[in-house]
Amino acid sequence: MAGILAIICDIARLFARAVAYIFVGVANLLLSIATLLQGSTDVHDSNLQPKDELEGGRDDVERLRSNVKRLQRQLADAEKQIKEEKRRELGEMDQINNEWKIKFSQLEQQVSVRDQKIVSMGIELQNSQRQNAAYVEERERIQALSEARRIELLAAQSYFNTADTTSESDVVRIVQTLNAEIFKTTKAIADLFKTTHKEKPDDATLDQARKRVGQHTARLLMSSVDHEQDTVFLETAVQAAIVEFSASLTSAWDLEFLHVDTMALAHRQMRITETPSVAGRWRALAHKYEPQSSRTGHTWEEMFFHSLLASIAAVLTLAKGSQDAIASVQDNLRVLVRTILALRKMIGEEIVGTDYVVTIGVADERFVPDNMEDALDPDVKGDADKAGSPVFCPSDLGLLRVEKPTADVEENQLSMKTLIRHKVVLKRTIQELLAEANLSEDEIAEVVAQSVAVAEGYL
Repeated sequence: MAGILAIICDIARLFARAVAYIFVGVANLLLSIATLLQGSTDVHDSNLQPKDELEGGRDDVERLRSNVKRLQRQLADAEKQIKEEKRRELGEMDQINNEWKIKFSQLEQQVSVRDQKIVSMGIELQNSQRQNAAYVEERERIQALSEARRIELLAAQSYFNTADTTSESDVVRIVQTLNAEIFKTTKAIADLFKTTHKEKPDDATLDQARKRVGQHTARLLMSSVDHEQDTVFLETAVQAAIVEFSASLTSAWDLEFLHVDTMALAHRQMRITETPSVAGRWRALAHKYEPQSSRTGHTWEEMFFHSLLASIAAVLTLAKGSQDAIASVQDNLRVLVRTILALRKMIGEEIVGTDYVVTIGVADERFVPDNMEDALDPDVKGDADKAGSPVFCPSDLGLLRVEKPTADVEENQLSMKTLIRHKVVLKRTIQELLAEANLSEDEIAEVVAQSVAVAEGYL
């Protein structure tokens, strides 16, 4: 656009110069004509003068003619010069016009190149915008993924967090407290026990009682011993019943069905193959999200309180005693159930980094001094002589800490650290006490005979 304006300005300038030359020539011509007319007037006036002046007028005419010719020549020269100048100017204008045409063509080419470049840049801009949109979308996806991973990491950190809310000393203390409560409750029941009938209970009652206390304890209670006069066997049976009840409840994964052990088997394998934090967190979450009440709507404490009552009643029934003692120890039994549930929550949910196992003696297993203690003969020095003796029934709860298997432990076996040795009653001790009670050898043999089945532990 600027080039076109320059061309127009150059053309206007040349045209102005040509017009100026023409005006100058016309002005000179008019001046000469005016001079000639003036001369003619003077000639006319000279006719009135004397003759001598006529000659002077002729000279003037000649001079005028000469001037006219001169002017005519000048006019012709001026016209020629104007034409030459015009031709020159037109040549220059043509040259300028050609130059500007070339420049205009170059400019058009440059504009075309720039237009192509603009189109190319537009395409590049669109590609860049699409790439940028793709980058933004990818960034948002990565941010969303990063946020998801952050949340997962927080969840993982929470999952693997082994900051326990309960210490090992708390677990040991509550087990010791529970054992003391069991002993106190047993003593209270024994002190209140009264024999009310000598006849044998009906078969249905006996079967139900045997399921709750086991064959060993049932045969001991049904012996001819007067349990009101000699309460040692009654105390042994009551204590064994409560201890077995406590162990079943603390080790249960499903409080509705205490002996469904599918999760227990899975957890045992997990403790062998996984890290303690993983196995512990899995256990803690399983306990945390279990139902808070039974299907009947009763709280676990209320449900197991009545279950424990039934177990104590079964012992008293087999011992041919009154049920009145139960009413006097109901508060004790509620404390026991509450303590058992607290222990279960403590080792099942509150402690993540370590696994603890509540242990009891099992009828007919062999006495191991490192893990067991003789309840009726607690002479530690004589434990070596008792090693291998068969167990009659449990008497107290023990406590083990589960540790990662070491090199000297068999494959798929767990390493255990004894924290509290569980107390048991040995068969040989029962035999001695029955002999002191003047029971016949046959009756003693029947009481301590090996069981074909242990207590089913129905709660």
